[in-house]
Amino acid sequence: MVEDRIRAALREIVTASPVPFEERKPARRWPVVALAGIAVAAIVAVVALLPVWTGGGSRPVAAGGQPTLPEHFPAYAFGQGVLDGPFGRAIAMYHNGTGHEDWSFSQVIVAGADQNKYRRVPVPPVQRNGGIYARLTPDGTKVVVGAARGMITVIDLMTGGRKDYPTTTALFTAPRAVSADGRQVAFVAYPEYPEEGALYVLDLKSGQVSQPVGSDVRQVAFSPGGMLAYQIGQTVRVVESPGTVKYEFAVEGETVLAGPRSWTPDGRFLVTVHTGPDRIEGDIIHQGEQSYVFHPLDASTTPVPQPIPADDLRPRSWGDYVLGWRTPTVMLVSGGDVNGTTSNLIQEVDITSGSHRIISRFRVGPNDDLAVGDIQLATGLLAEMDMRSGGNPDRGPWPTWLIVTILLSFLPVTLTILVTRLRRR
Repeated sequence: MVEDRIRAALREIVTASPVPFEERKPARRWPVVALAGIAVAAIVAVVALLPVWTGGGSRPVAAGGQPTLPEHFPAYAFGQGVLDGPFGRAIAMYHNGTGHEDWSFSQVIVAGADQNKYRRVPVPPVQRNGGIYARLTPDGTKVVVGAARGMITVIDLMTGGRKDYPTTTALFTAPRAVSADGRQVAFVAYPEYPEEGALYVLDLKSGQVSQPVGSDVRQVAFSPGGMLAYQIGQTVRVVESPGTVKYEFAVEGETVLAGPRSWTPDGRFLVTVHTGPDRIEGDIIHQGEQSYVFHPLDASTTPVPQPIPADDLRPRSWGDYVLGWRTPTVMLVSGGDVNGTTSNLIQEVDITSGSHRIISRFRVGPNDDLAVGDIQLATGLLAEMDMRSGGNPDRGPWPTWLIVTILLSFLPVTLTILVTRLRRR
C-alpha cells in the first residue's frame, strides 16, 4: 500500500512539472526565410536572362523567297515582344498606340516579310509629346532612327546590330526619306517641332553629310535614280546633286508632296496632295476636299493622270499619303476606318482610272483609341510582293518589364503567406 501511494505521488509530480527550457526545440525559421530569398533571387535571375535566352542569338537571319504582306495586321497588345537580335526582312513598319495623346502607349512595330512575326522597335522619343521619327529602308533590312544631339542610328534587322552616325548638327534629327539603293538618308534638323527645318543628306557608306538647302523644307522624296525632290513653301525643286537644280515648279495653295514615295517608279511624275478651301456649315468648319495631283517633270510627257479624290484614300491618323508603288500606274495608300472593324487600311489605287481596292487591314484592339499611324512599306519589295492571311501572329517573348510586373504583383501575396506561416511556428 505504501509503495503504491509513493508511486502515485511521484507520477503526479512528474506530470505537473514543466518541461525544462532546454528541452523545448526552438522553431527553425531561418530555412523558410532562406528559401524565400533564394526563390526571389531565382525569379530575378530568370527575368534578367530571359532576353538572352529568347533573343535568337547573334546569327544573321537570311532573307526568304517571295515577300508577303499580311491581309490582316494584329491589334494592339501590351505584351508585344521587343526586337532583340536578328529579325529578318520587314515588309512594313508602323506606329501602334492607345490612349489619349497626353497618355499614350505608342509602339513602333516591324512586320516580317518572310514570316508572320511582329516586334516592337526600341527607339527613343526625340520630340515632345513622345514623337518618334524613323524610316524603313526600301529593301526592308534596316530601320533609320532620328534622335537628339544630331545623331542618326541605323538598326540592321538582319544581324541585330546598331550603328550611330554623328551629323553636323546638334539639333533633333528626323529621317524623311531613304534612297532606293538604301545608301542615302535625307533628314531634317529642327529645334523643337519637326514640320519644317534644314535639310541634310547622310551617306551611310562614307558617313559624310551634305546640306543641299538651308531651311524651311517641308517634304522630301528620292527618285528611283537618286535625284532628290524637296518642297519649300509653294515651290518644289529637284536636284541631281547638292546645289544643282534640275527641275523647279510651283504648287497652288495648300499643296504638299505626297511623302518620300512621291515619285512614280518610272520617274515620270511627282505626286502632290492638294487641299481645297475649308467649308463652313454654321459653327462647324470642315477641311477642304483633298486630291492627288500628278506633275510631269517633262512638258512633253503625256498623258497626265487626272486628279484623284483623296478623301477616302488618306491616312486616318498621320503618315505618308503614298506608301509605295506596285507598278508605275498602281500606288498603295493608307485609308481610314471601315465600320469600326479596322483602324486603318492599305489600298491599291490605279492612277489611270482612279479605281481602288482594299488589300490589307489593321485590326482594332479593345483599347485602340489612337489606332495606327505612320504606315511605311518596304517599297523595294512591293513589285514582287504577294499576300498572306496574317493569322496566328508571332509576337515574340513578352517584354521583360511586363514579366517583372506580373511577378512582382504576386510578391506581396507570397510574402504575406510566408509571414503568416512564420508567426504560427
